Amino acid sequence: MRKKSVSVLVLLALCLSLLSCSGVLASHDKKPTRIKACGSKNPTVTVGADFELKVKVNGEDDYLTWNITGKKGIIAFEDLDRSDDEIDFHALKKGTTKVTCKIKGTSKKVTFKVTVKEAPVSSAYKISRVNPKNITISTGEELELKVKKSSKKIGDRQLKWSIADTSIVGFEDNDHDDIYDDEIDIVGLRSGTTTVKCTYLPSGKSVTYTVKVVKGSYDYDDDWYDDWYDD
Repeated sequence: MRKKSVSVLVLLALCLSLLSCSGVLASHDKKPTRIKACGSKNPTVTVGADFELKVKVNGEDDYLTWNITGKKGIIAFEDLDRSDDEIDFHALKKGTTKVTCKIKGTSKKVTFKVTVKEAPVSSAYKISRVNPKNITISTGEELELKVKKSSKKIGDRQLKWSIADTSIVGFEDNDHDDIYDDEIDIVGLRSGTTTVKCTYLPSGKSVTYTVKVVKGSYDYDDDWYDDWYDD
């Protein structure tokens, strides 16, 4: 009988412990009712810079959602995270835009006005080609293009890659963030010639590669092209 009583007490203690833990978790899951900005609500950054916006809430930050509510193309999210009390961005070009952080299901929000200015440009800050200017690859073939930076002060986020005709050549990785770097992976999609450009955003100066794609083991008539392009 005594052993049975001890077992019951142990079971009760275990249940109380679980309830206590559940209570702790419940408090962490509390939906916030107040939100305010941390730091300036009117930050100024330079083109190519990475920066962070932060808010303070009296509950769980999973209830937050961030959006660029002003002019598009001035700044961009650093990653896919949209529910946190601090979010990273990078500045793409000169201009002013707005970013809003809102508590989901409520009208409570904070709006930041972000101003992006041109970064001071030294005449010594330049980029140059690493690969040959004229390149030939086959359909389905991947290639890494690079540029050389004249100074370590040139950040990767200040460099942006673009392709003139994306039906001929595509980025090997379709992630938006990967176009800001000193190197980029491309893939030949179909026969033809196009240009791939890397621009140093603060100065607007760029270097250009001319890429010719010839028919290889894959071409645009193949299922491989359709599968890649759909991604």
